[in-house]
Formats: sequence, C-alpha cells, structure tokens
Amino acid sequence: MEEDNLTTESLPDGAQNVPSPGGDVAESEVASLKDVLNTALGKDFPSDEAALKAVKDTFNFVGKRTDPQVVEKPVVPQEVMSEISSLKKTVEESQFYAQNPDYNNDDFKSMVALSGKTPADLVSAPGFKEQYDKIKAYNEIEKSKSVLQSNPRLGQVTDKFTQAKESLQAGDQKAANQAAVGAVLEAYPELRS
Repeated sequence: MEEDNLTTESLPDGAQNVPSPGGDVAESEVASLKDVLNTALGKDFPSDEAALKAVKDTFNFVGKRTDPQVVEKPVVPQEVMSEISSLKKTVEESQFYAQNPDYNNDDFKSMVALSGKTPADLVSAPGFKEQYDKIKAYNEIEKSKSVLQSNPRLGQVTDKFTQAKESLQAGDQKAANQAAVGAVLEAYPELRS
C-alpha cells in the first residue's frame, strides 16, 4: 500500500484557524430563550427556566387527553325520525319488488300486510313458498273460470238454448220456441210481468 502524504504546511493565505462566519459574538448579543419565546408567543416569561418549563409542559401535553371528550348527539325531532324510517321501509320494499317481480302482486302484498313483516323476511320464513304457491294457483284458477261457471243462472239458460236447438233440429218447432222463451225468462225474471 502506498502512503498518502499529507502536507502539514500552512494555507497560502496564512490562516490556520478559520473563525465562524458570524465572527466573534459577545454573549450580550445572544438572545435568551425567554426573550425568543416572549416575542414568538406573546407571553411574558420571567426567566429562561420558566420558558423552558412551559415548552416542556406543552410538548408533554400535546396528543394526551386528561378527560374524555363528551360528544353530544344531535337532537332530531321524532316526526323526522318516523318519516325517515317510513321512507327507508318504502325504499327497501321497492328494491325487493324490483329484484323479485314474481312477488309484485296483490296476493303477496296482502300477505305482507297481514304478517307485519318486511317482504324479504316473509319470503325467507319457513314454509312460505309452498303456501304462497297454493294461494297463487287457487287465485289463477278463480280468475280463469268462464262466465258460465261464475253464474249458475246463465248456465241454465245455455242448457235451455241447447234444448231449443236440439228440438228445432228434431223438427219440433213448438218445443224449440218454448225452450228459447223459457231461457230468456229465466235469465231476465223482470220480463215476466
């Protein structure tokens, strides 16, 4: 290894010790801690020790709570709360019927009203599906009944007209006329006067 030779000669300008850029500052020109904090904080600290203690106390206090903070809940009138709850229920029902269009009918809505449950809770109840299918099938059958089945008087009239037609085809004009007139009189009893 080579040795590095360091020169021990002095600098060309002759200065061995270079003073700090501020030059020589007298102790009287250095500001004390209390003066700096008095100016910065607008306080009046009697001594440097009091100013240092205030800074330490502030540093120790920052981030710590000595008492729990009490947060007051905003007071909402009862009528506003009930309206909010009603709107929430309406939105939930609308979303349910949008996602389950099969249940968007009067049969299901009357079941919901009778049960007092939400539509989602009613659908998830045990045994609901079987009962609802039975009710739905019954109502569909009732709606599909013809006019003749819904009114027995009209069924009898049809039978009399059928008898009149058969009598006419058999050549018995008098029996055909009587059956036709009887059918009309049975359908409209107010005409008998």
